[in-house]
Amino acid sequence: MVTTPPLDTHQDHWMALPIDKLENYRRMGVPEVWFWMADQLAVYQLQRGAYQQMDRSQFLPDLDLSLLSGYIASEDQYDAVTEFLAAIAPPLQ
Repeated sequence: MVTTPPLDTHQDHWMALPIDKLENYRRMGVPEVWFWMADQLAVYQLQRGAYQQMDRSQFLPDLDLSLLSGYIASEDQYDAVTEFLAAIAPPLQ
């Protein structure tokens, strides 16, 4: 008898969620959508009628999404905002 392991419904839910939502956003013509999944930001851009996952935002191309993701996951929001702003601030001359 061959058995298959049970599905991880939590993971399957998170993996399927953006696809369903992306279709709704596509119908409305939303040019860029961000999702927070598995402690990461996922950015999708509408290109030729379909969403493509991208490494950067077309609207905030200089924003380091990996850096931002680390602060989003922080327990202390105040400290996270303060540290993020310090990290992206231009160096003092």
